[in-house]
Amino acid sequence: TIDMVYRKTEEISHLAGELEEELEDDAFDLAELTTTGDDSEAPVVKLLQSIFEDAVQARASDIHIEPDESVVRIRQRIDGILQEQVMKETRINAALVLRLKLMSGLNISEKRIPQDGRFNVRVKARSVDVRLSTMPTQYGESVVMRLLDQTEGILGLDKVGMPP
Repeated sequence: TIDMVYRKTEEISHLAGELEEELEDDAFDLAELTTTGDDSEAPVVKLLQSIFEDAVQARASDIHIEPDESVVRIRQRIDGILQEQVMKETRINAALVLRLKLMSGLNISEKRIPQDGRFNVRVKARSVDVRLSTMPTQYGESVVMRLLDQTEGILGLDKVGMPP
């Protein structure tokens, strides 16, 4: 019940469906996906924004986007446990990876070697530092993102739960 009320799993699934419909034809409009102008209405941007908002709200430390033969898995590490969301829209993976590579300044044409990058994103008035790593797999590129919330600061020993 808490997940249904506070998490954005339904919204993420809906936006993935929208993006899949937009990518129905075989040709990507790379100009549309790679523009840096005001494209906040693009489905891929909405989907990524929703994923980041959900992760920050759930206090996730990692986000994994992993393509498979028939599904795309989006996993979030919350309290050390990977929570999985499976989407049947396999074509969204390429658009997500392309957008994330652009955000982190990686080479979008290189898909055969692992790449590492970083970027900052603002989510709900919080500044989140994202470390991104891509890895080529059999069904596309897998992306792992480490989220570092800069607004939380460093906890003192009394707040970590350690006895004196």
